[in-house]
Amino acid sequence: MKTETEVIGRLLANTRRPKRALSIFEIAEDIDWLSNHLGSLSAAAALLSLSTSMLNQFLRVHKLSPKAQTLVKNRAIDSVSVVHNLAKFSNADQDVIVDQIKEGQLAYADLRLLNPLRKQLPNEPIETLIRKLQDSKNIKVSVVQFPAESLQRDINELRTELSKITGPSEIVDVVLEDGVGSMKLTPKGEQALRQAARRQHKTLRDFTYALLQ
Repeated sequence: MKTETEVIGRLLANTRRPKRALSIFEIAEDIDWLSNHLGSLSAAAALLSLSTSMLNQFLRVHKLSPKAQTLVKNRAIDSVSVVHNLAKFSNADQDVIVDQIKEGQLAYADLRLLNPLRKQLPNEPIETLIRKLQDSKNIKVSVVQFPAESLQRDINELRTELSKITGPSEIVDVVLEDGVGSMKLTPKGEQALRQAARRQHKTLRDFTYALLQ
């Protein structure tokens, strides 16, 4: 039977350092127990001096398919970031993704790139999106960068507006990293963006800035 002292001790030892003695699934179970014991997740977070968002990252394991959860339990998947990104997909998608990873056709690092494709093409089979992602790695990519603070809209809205100009298939990725935004386009996508800027008699920089608003 669990006690508050034991659970708090395990959570403090396993949520604040990269090397953990417990699996992410076991940590999530302890978070659930403490939240129920104290009455809320926010109360558990306050007691542990952690943010609720950090605890929720571990709890995302509950959104994984049974097959993916098994990999977490046996620690074949042992990254909070991987769990967080994998949980963004449906259970059916997750099962295909983990199979492709086991076969060496996909890497966990690809999940961050695969998710925007799924949002753009919600009705496409996940296998098709994985092939598109793999194909994109073999083409030249043009990168248009901008200061992250210039983005005044949701990044998904930016991706939608950009796709109206370039077409969804010409967008490789739109990301924010270390204070810098990047619109990664195929050469054809970059050409379409430059042509749209010229039609409005703007420089590419000014046209890009207008898209961010």
